[in-house]
Formats: sequence, C-alpha cells, structure tokens
Amino acid sequence: MGATIASLLRIGVGRIVYTGITEEDAIVAAHNTDDYDTEISYVQLSEELYKTSNAKINGRKGAIDGLQRALFQREDTEKWLGTKHPNDYWKYVYYTEPDLLLQTRMSALLSIHEALENHHNVLMPHNFHLVPHETDLTDGDTVYDNSDKYLHASGKFMDIIELNRDEDMCCDGGSDRPEFTNEGDQSEHSCPTYWYDCGFRPQWIQEGIPEEVRQRRLLEFAPFLRTTQGSTLVSIPASVTKRRCHPRKRQEVNEVCR
Repeated sequence: MGATIASLLRIGVGRIVYTGITEEDAIVAAHNTDDYDTEISYVQLSEELYKTSNAKINGRKGAIDGLQRALFQREDTEKWLGTKHPNDYWKYVYYTEPDLLLQTRMSALLSIHEALENHHNVLMPHNFHLVPHETDLTDGDTVYDNSDKYLHASGKFMDIIELNRDEDMCCDGGSDRPEFTNEGDQSEHSCPTYWYDCGFRPQWIQEGIPEEVRQRRLLEFAPFLRTTQGSTLVSIPASVTKRRCHPRKRQEVNEVCR
C-alpha cells in the first residue's frame, strides 16, 4: 500500500480516496503526506454500495458506484471529493487497487493529458506481473532455500529484455493474444488458473516436469522484461487475460503509445 501511494504522490495526484468495508479498514488511510500537495481520505462503503445479487461483497463495484453518486447525484460529496476544491474541480479519475504501482515517465504526462483531451475518454496503463527470478534473489555467494519457488537463471529464463525509460516504451498489443498449445509437449499437466502458471508452479518441479517444457510454457506468451529504473525486478509484460505489450524505441521525448 505504501509503495502504491508513493507512486501516485510522485506524479502529483491531487487526491487519494481509499475505500473499505469495515472500520478496521480505515487504518490504511493513516499516511503522512505533509510533504506533498495531496489530500488523502477514507470512505467506508455501505452495504447498499458493495452488495450485489452475485456477491456479498464487491468492493470494486462499491468504489465506482460511490464515486459516481458523489459526482453526478451529489451524495456524500465531502467524503469523496473533499472540501478543498469545488465539486466540479476534479476532471480526471485514476482508478487502481492497493497493490498496483503506477510507473510512468514524467515527460509523458503532457502526451497522456493530450490523449485524454483529444482522443480517448479512458486510458489504461499496462499491467506488468513481477515474477520471483533467481537474478533478483541472489546476492554474491548467498544461497536461498525453497529454490522450487522461483525461476532459475538458466536457459531461456536468462533472456531478459532491459527497458530504459529514457529510450523505450512498451505498447499494448490489443487483441494480439497468443494461445498456448500442447504441440510437441509430452507433459499432460494443464494450466490450472492463469496462463502464467504454465511453467511456473513449484509442484511442476516436484513432479519432474522438464525445465525446457516449463520455459516454453511460460515464455511462449511474452518475454521477460526488466526496467533499468524503478523496481528493476524481472516482470512479465502481460495481463492475466493474456493481453501483452511490445517493447520498442521511442522516437520523441514525450512519445506515448497510441
């Protein structure tokens, strides 16, 4: 949560609103932002907002519904919109979750604003998934236990594309979502949940699934990336729905993906 907030403070988000279900959830709002011109507020969702016919608690629906009511129906406006500015002051909303870091080039903010003004009503940042990789876990001669819980630095798992924010960008692939096939694969083990579980399960090592099979199942969808600034951790540039991005060089300082 703290890292998520820090990423929002870094680019100057004017107001951060947390939502929760219980009074105990308010603890997440206890952050000191005295050094930033950013408001932070906590809103406890009512059952009317978060309960649906399909779920007893749907926090995402509750957050969106509550904000819409504040913006359009003027309900609980002080909780959602604050009192520092008029209600119509807020023009843009960034919706996120408490474990997603926002990383963007400061030089791209003008282009992002231009896109919102002239091209799109909604912009979606691309989602990178961090993966426990041996190169991020080892330090000199240190040997870590539980080696079946991270990817070994061997074979194709060593092919990591480095992105420099001053030169590179990673553009959304849209409907370019490759499908995994078992062609030439002697393993009968299917992907249990998300696509990136193909090749990344401790049980597969324990059951003797060959390393080359694990590598192909994981890297057939997207390459490993590492940003040279920020977290610098090995990541997969693809969402849980196989929507991936493609690295390429920027032609202009403030260029953004279209």
